Amino acid sequence: MKTEVDTTISSAVRGLIDMKHIPVCDILKHAGISSSRYYTFVNGQGDITVHKLHAMLRTLNVGLDELCLFIEPKSTEDATASPVINAIAEYQRTRDVSGLINLQDKNDFRPVLLSSEEAKRIKPVLNDVLRRSEYYTMAELKAFLLYLNYFTYDEILAYYPKAMTSIHFLTQKLKKRHDAARHDVLHVISFLVYQLLLISIQRGQSQEVHDLLHSFFSLPFEADDWMTLFLRGSDVNTTDLFFDPVRDRTSKIFHNGLISYRFRVIFNGAKCFLPVSAGDSVITVV
Repeated sequence: MKTEVDTTISSAVRGLIDMKHIPVCDILKHAGISSSRYYTFVNGQGDITVHKLHAMLRTLNVGLDELCLFIEPKSTEDATASPVINAIAEYQRTRDVSGLINLQDKNDFRPVLLSSEEAKRIKPVLNDVLRRSEYYTMAELKAFLLYLNYFTYDEILAYYPKAMTSIHFLTQKLKKRHDAARHDVLHVISFLVYQLLLISIQRGQSQEVHDLLHSFFSLPFEADDWMTLFLRGSDVNTTDLFFDPVRDRTSKIFHNGLISYRFRVIFNGAKCFLPVSAGDSVITVV
């Protein structure tokens, strides 16, 4: 039985080569790939090794992130079905969560809004996403974030250790990165940690609050990481918060469509105002 060749990557590489007008002989020479293998790949008749693909991309001076701009999405959706049903079908077929994530705009980190019937259908899929792996990729963390409202508190607690392990690992990796990819990862992590922090505050979980505050203020942000800066937007100094509780430091309060209220946290005697979406309450964290 003949295996169908996926031409998604090869079509993108060919499109990029056509745009750059680089002679084929130049690519063959510097990528160390034979003429027959090159044409087999770019014509969609066969695959090449990851090593050879990486060599070609280096010769073209393009990274995987930029190459994705040349990939034309394949439509496998049923035009008569809802986007939610199509996303579920895609996951069941490929275990790819991108369909679930794409139900929300890329830069919109608010929860995906579902009808009761859609929520009932998608919940087993979400649980499968988070149960099947001991380490969550950025895509899986984003799925957790976008559908956080549809998990019970017990379910959140069950997935919390794996989520935090993944967040700590990615945070360490981010400290060594200064490219475009770091922004997407940082934004997902910062919003997820922030939402988990608010949930823990509302539940009075002092240990989780302590851990999440430490994670949140440890994120390696830069001047152009505007989402993290927006969320952090704080006069609270981490050292003061954890080790000098006699000082009274408060964060600035931001108002937008998502966050318009504040939670006052008494952390070992130090006050920290955190914007939340429900009331102006006071909780003591010990």
